[in-house]
Amino acid sequence: AHERRANGASAAEKDSKADEGNSKEKDEGDEANRTAIGDILPPIKLLHGTADGTVPVRECTEFASLLQSACSASSASASSSHDAEDDSDGGEGSNPRVDTLLYDNWSHTDPILEGPFEGDQRFHREVYDLVREWTTGCDDDLPTFDDDHPACKPVCPRILIRMGRFFNPF
Repeated sequence: AHERRANGASAAEKDSKADEGNSKEKDEGDEANRTAIGDILPPIKLLHGTADGTVPVRECTEFASLLQSACSASSASASSSHDAEDDSDGGEGSNPRVDTLLYDNWSHTDPILEGPFEGDQRFHREVYDLVREWTTGCDDDLPTFDDDHPACKPVCPRILIRMGRFFNPF
């Protein structure tokens, strides 16, 4: 049996129109969420090794590009929808900085194993400096990274590290 409503539309047609209305509301809600993404993300810096066999470097650069696009799109949408009094919130500085730092010839484990074992603390220094920058807003509040600290010195002979890299599946 086919049910008709007072306006002559069937129940299925009514449900279809209701779904369209809900879909439009959902799309508008999704648009509001996309608009806010540039405002809610913190600064982002992606650190990656170019010789990573576990997560190819292409994944990192594509992710960075997508993040930047999402933030740029949200900034454009947000600035076009702001009132004159809200323009201070939608300016150029409202997008987080999305940045990528690639370590030449580093694998998936170089930042945490081989690098520190050789005394190469580039990754740790970079992370430490970013934490200082993002948490204090002023470089003077925390001490600088100390490359001369005993924990930053090489901990085993280079030949062992080279052998480890050779056998490392990552």
